[in-house]
Amino acid sequence: MNQLKNDKRKVLLWCLLSAGIAGVIFIAFCAIKGITPFGEMSALRNDASAQYAPFLAEYLAKIKVGDLSFWNWSLGGGTNELAFVCYYLLSPFNLLAMPFGTANIETAFVFIIFVKTMCIALTACYFFQKKFSDSGLMPVIFSLIFTFSGFYMAYYFNTMWLDALIMLPLIALGIENIVNGKKATLYFVSLAYTIFVNFYMGYMICLFSVMYFFYLLFAKDVSRNAAEKEKDELPIMQVMLKYGFASAFAGLICFVVILPVIYALGNANSRSNFDQTEPFFNALDFLSAHLSGTIANWQADAKTEEITPVLFSSMLTFISLPLFFCSKKIKVNKKIASAVVVLLLFFSFIIPKMNYFWHGFSEPTGLPYRFSYIYLFFIITLAYEAVKDIKDIPVWAFGVSAVLAATAIVYTKFSAFSEYLFNSRTVIISIVAFAVFTVLLLLKKYEKLNAKGFNIAVCAALIAELTVSGIPSMAAVEPKLLNDYSKLSATINSVEDFDGKQTRMEILVDGNEIESFSSIYNYNGMSIFSSLTDNLYAITQMTLGNYGNYSNGFFYVAQTPIYNALFSMDYVLDPIGKIDDGNPYYEKVGETEAGTIYKIKYQLPMGYCVDKNIDRTDPFNNFSFSVQRQFWRDIADNLSTLVDVTPSSVTPYNCEIVDYDAMSEYEKENGVYEEHDDHNHDHEDHDHEENTTVADENTEVITGDTWAELVGKVGSTYPIKLTGENSSVTFEITAEQEGEIFVQINNFLYNTLAVTRADGTKFNADVAERHIVDIGYYKAGEKCTLVLCEPVASYDKYNHDGIVNGSVLFQAVTVNEEEFLKGYNQILKNGTLQIDEFDDTYIHGTVNSTVDGFMMMPMPYDLGWTVYVDGEPVELHEHESHIMMFPISVGEHEVEMSYFPQGLKEGIFVSLAAVLGLVLVLLLG
Repeated sequence: MNQLKNDKRKVLLWCLLSAGIAGVIFIAFCAIKGITPFGEMSALRNDASAQYAPFLAEYLAKIKVGDLSFWNWSLGGGTNELAFVCYYLLSPFNLLAMPFGTANIETAFVFIIFVKTMCIALTACYFFQKKFSDSGLMPVIFSLIFTFSGFYMAYYFNTMWLDALIMLPLIALGIENIVNGKKATLYFVSLAYTIFVNFYMGYMICLFSVMYFFYLLFAKDVSRNAAEKEKDELPIMQVMLKYGFASAFAGLICFVVILPVIYALGNANSRSNFDQTEPFFNALDFLSAHLSGTIANWQADAKTEEITPVLFSSMLTFISLPLFFCSKKIKVNKKIASAVVVLLLFFSFIIPKMNYFWHGFSEPTGLPYRFSYIYLFFIITLAYEAVKDIKDIPVWAFGVSAVLAATAIVYTKFSAFSEYLFNSRTVIISIVAFAVFTVLLLLKKYEKLNAKGFNIAVCAALIAELTVSGIPSMAAVEPKLLNDYSKLSATINSVEDFDGKQTRMEILVDGNEIESFSSIYNYNGMSIFSSLTDNLYAITQMTLGNYGNYSNGFFYVAQTPIYNALFSMDYVLDPIGKIDDGNPYYEKVGETEAGTIYKIKYQLPMGYCVDKNIDRTDPFNNFSFSVQRQFWRDIADNLSTLVDVTPSSVTPYNCEIVDYDAMSEYEKENGVYEEHDDHNHDHEDHDHEENTTVADENTEVITGDTWAELVGKVGSTYPIKLTGENSSVTFEITAEQEGEIFVQINNFLYNTLAVTRADGTKFNADVAERHIVDIGYYKAGEKCTLVLCEPVASYDKYNHDGIVNGSVLFQAVTVNEEEFLKGYNQILKNGTLQIDEFDDTYIHGTVNSTVDGFMMMPMPYDLGWTVYVDGEPVELHEHESHIMMFPISVGEHEVEMSYFPQGLKEGIFVSLAAVLGLVLVLLLG
């Protein structure tokens, strides 16, 4: 008994040592990079800034005041909060941020990563000790390799996924226990936890679980001696039943989480090109991706086809993996089984269909190869076994490793991904690490170094390698979320006091990155970036002129009065001086240190009646002003609010504007169709082809046989042929009538629109991505100069053989105030919802409708909402825009809406049934 206690104590101590070293390395990374709390930089990059940290801050703030609900009005005009919590926030590690508060969420986020990093090392060390019955520094060494491998260094900021790295070793060990005739408890609990906190990663681990289970079965008979087999081996069918039951119950118990998220994902983006057959990269790219010092910090910004996975896991693993397959001690069928798993994972990286299968049948939008941690864990485990039995490795096997390393290092100069992944530092670190570990392994093999000395030397060399390799890969960014937090927070809280819970507002900012400021600053906004975002609603927001990604996010920009009215916008906070004094669509209500607060004068309530003509509105069009005209035509019976402003002159510099006829003739002669649309959306009722578009106020569809013929008919599009460096295009416009002027530019040639007004006022707008730009309120006759400049690439990067290098779509409109008010008053006449009770999940009110059509609610379409009109249930109307609507007839009506997430009832039922079934199985067992 005492010996057993001592053994457990030793295992625990080595695990704690591994966790401690991992924590020190992480702190060193943060200190060197100047990441808070050790400096001014932030770990919140990519999704961490736009999603995880803001969502966590809002979630914890609501927990503190007991304000959790099924529906959340703060993001995207309204979202399924239960699905958000289940998808993003169920990890118990998130509670570590509770003492920090929203103002210190960046520091809290780093602290969560710190604790999770230590836990990864701890569970990995436990796995290696138990699997190989080996306590000491060696399990610590390989646990550190897994902890700071390529996946972690590329995605360490993605706290959602780190739980999977913590649990993967325990799940693997649990499968080992089942195969070896032990209890399934560890496997069941670990798998259920993983699926519960993040079913996306849980799905991948379930795939690995099946693979690893059969791998162990195939290798089992030759990995254990006869005495062990007689002692505790179970019949194969009993093992499979135990594994199957444990897996099934782990999944079924989590259905209370899984089903609501699956329903919420039903309208989300699923982007995959299953017709693609071309491999993402070749075998030599894959080999080189294992080198130490490979740059990981670009990985998060890449798409799958643009990069290879980052697979470094120390040169010790690189050397040892080939040694595993050369070992005399390891039996043939285990080598075959191991090779099959490695090859399956390899092909899963390079073959698109297999890659998408691992990602839930969808191509990742950035952050590619999300299952690479599974591959890394497996090869590190094989490498451990090779090092453990180093004396049985023939010396010639080191030559195999040397040849592979030399090939990988040389190929870094020829890889298609060299610019992003490799540099001279990669080569130097890999060569030095390879030499050091090879010498140490050979000394151990020939017993020139005892086990203790070998372990200490390898551990020291590994820590040095991980530190030198990891520092450049650990990205740190300028903080964005919490700039002037106290000022902004106080300002926004004062805004909320004006109208209470229904108030909608936004912050005007420079740039066009999608950020979830409303979660941080606690207001009801329109912007959102989330995997759960309704894809069609997001596209509609983008085609209406907001900045977005055609997928799962959009960000509010200074909008037209049409948009602000339709989406019930109440206030804007302008910290950048965007809104002109005297603008008739805004009323200044406060000056603060954080900026000026404006009330939007002509907002509509959260429900208003529209004619059935709304069904003819096509929201999927590249011209935002045309889309807004369509909505305003079919809702407000007005087509004259947005008036085109034609440039008085267009002046190219170091470029030429190509004549449409010359362009068309070139296309016909060369059989070339120049594709310039940045969006081609297919949806249920009809397809929008690349050569059709809405072109005028009457939304007539215009087609062209060639791109040149099309743009020639549409107008406002300028084919550009570059002739020199630092090219630009200057547009001169004159306001023919008083009003606010908006511009939209679609182009892939320039980043910036430099605006200069007649009074000398200047500002720049980022137009690398399409969205509406408010250039100010103008008096009749006032002039403005707009310069499209700062090319996206240098002149020599373009192919100059063709007749054009790209095109610029320039559209400008002004708002006719008189016509706008006619339309606005028409909507009021149609009937608006007079709300007498409003809560997160409940709306009650009355309406006097003068039209036979629909009630439009400016929020995303979600079947979790149940609507009653005069006490009778009505079905939601699925408009193509996915803006919420339901039928309404002429007359006075009582309207009641309540929300309960789809899938929650069924999920509760399945989970409870699974719990009862599990209890029954245990009792019978």
